[in-house]
Amino acid sequence: MRRLPSTLYEILDPRKVLLAALLVAAGGLFLTYAEVQNQADRELALRQGPPAPVLIQDFDPESDIAAAGEVRMFGEIDMSAAVTLPVRHSDPQAWVRLVPVFPVSDIGAALLAEREGKDAGVLKAQVERRVVAGVPNLSAAGVIVIPISGPDAVPQDAAEIAEEIIGEGHFGALALLDGEGRDPREVELVAHGALAVMNISLADRFVSVVPYLQGREAALSAPLAAAGQYLVFVAALILVAMAAAAQVWRAMVPAAGFGDDDEDMSEASPAPRKNHPNFAPIPSQREIRSADREAAKIAAGPNPLVTGLKILGQGLWAMLWLAGRALSSLTGRAVRALRNRRSRPEDEAL
Repeated sequence: MRRLPSTLYEILDPRKVLLAALLVAAGGLFLTYAEVQNQADRELALRQGPPAPVLIQDFDPESDIAAAGEVRMFGEIDMSAAVTLPVRHSDPQAWVRLVPVFPVSDIGAALLAEREGKDAGVLKAQVERRVVAGVPNLSAAGVIVIPISGPDAVPQDAAEIAEEIIGEGHFGALALLDGEGRDPREVELVAHGALAVMNISLADRFVSVVPYLQGREAALSAPLAAAGQYLVFVAALILVAMAAAAQVWRAMVPAAGFGDDDEDMSEASPAPRKNHPNFAPIPSQREIRSADREAAKIAAGPNPLVTGLKILGQGLWAMLWLAGRALSSLTGRAVRALRNRRSRPEDEAL
């Protein structure tokens, strides 16, 4: 019988393949947890309503990011300084539009004071204007990231990306922005390079936001893409099936270098038969055939097909049990999170 190389024989160890399947399934459960948590945050955001807006120069990521990563702020948008960039390693090719957002200027603060009927006061952070080689070098406090279908499908007006346009500030349209806050490190390198061409620098702690172009309720109610986690579970099931197949294969095709000497010895010098003592009863032919069948079973070992099916069943049972316990725990946590988080005063009044 043709034998497997010893390296391949070790790689196809059913226990190792089954362990890999459980690790992949654990990754799928982590993705499921993230989806359940994200969905709970979105439902909570819809229930609580939009957060109170802040000036972009006063934005604090520790306190000004609401449920579902929502951010709401005032800033001045300069659409003329927007740039369009391709997304690397995207297939099909994807594009993003980066729009710089500047701090609210004194002119913008006066417009806000008039809008809200309050005294403009003194802003916590003043806008810095530096002159480099006779060209004003402005420091943007944030950047709006807009996914677009192509370089020509770009928004032309600030009203298309803002919740409300209040007036014209010193650096551009004074706008109320509402969207999902993103990690600035995702666009830091490309944003710095692209805006530097426009002679615009970014603040050290700038804000990155993806606006709700279709409105807040539509964005938070849109179904989440969950295909990734299902593919992970399918991969785990495939690995479980591979573990069962590996067990059958290893049992049917032994490894090279194992058992050769034993076979040669058995062929060269068969084991002598044990002599019966004097006057011992002679076994019947039926007993002899039964003993031969038992010896053949012991020599052949367990049925590889049965063993493979057992491994398959055990792996599926372990995955289903782990998935059930995890989903039960995740659902309980999501429900408790919705109950325990502070509700708006309007909700408590209801």
